[in-house]
Amino acid sequence: MNKVFALATDTAWGLACDAHRIDLVQEIYRLKGRSFDKPLILFTHSLKEAKELIQIPAYLDTFLNQSWPGDLTLIALAQSTRFQHCHQNTPFLGIRIPNHQSTLKFLEEEISPLAVTSFNLSNRTSAQNKQDLSQVFEDFNPLIIGDMSKTTDESAIIKLEQKQIQILRATPQQICKLQEILPKEIYIKA
Repeated sequence: MNKVFALATDTAWGLACDAHRIDLVQEIYRLKGRSFDKPLILFTHSLKEAKELIQIPAYLDTFLNQSWPGDLTLIALAQSTRFQHCHQNTPFLGIRIPNHQSTLKFLEEEISPLAVTSFNLSNRTSAQNKQDLSQVFEDFNPLIIGDMSKTTDESAIIKLEQKQIQILRATPQQICKLQEILPKEIYIKA
């Protein structure tokens, strides 16, 4: 797909593009008024592909198979600089497999990975309804991929460094779930 578009997810509407396209990634930053210091995350459709993008140790496989598809973003060291334009000032890259059937199908059949961020101007509330999408950005009437019945909490964000997980964003319920299913080899940093 040769454009930036609105994407239905399992949490909130996303602003997305083919992650391979530097020009489209830059367009996302321009539309949002987002600092290039703030990385975008990549959506993919499988743990196998996630492992091609970031360094995921085998002892996290069971945890990730229980968490993905779902509302979890895992930040870890990138496997290469291939998508450095999505995370310019850090060697860390965030990956998520959304629990949304049409989006997963789109990722499997059309484009993977996708560079994704919330559908909003930086530091503003995300669009809640499909009919609001055309009013968020000036002079941008997006192609809309998928449908959503409702928006929910944002994804939990965790960062892996060696055998330590830092919870960067999570609801109390998400924290409880993480504590229950993270492997014992992992230390949770507050």
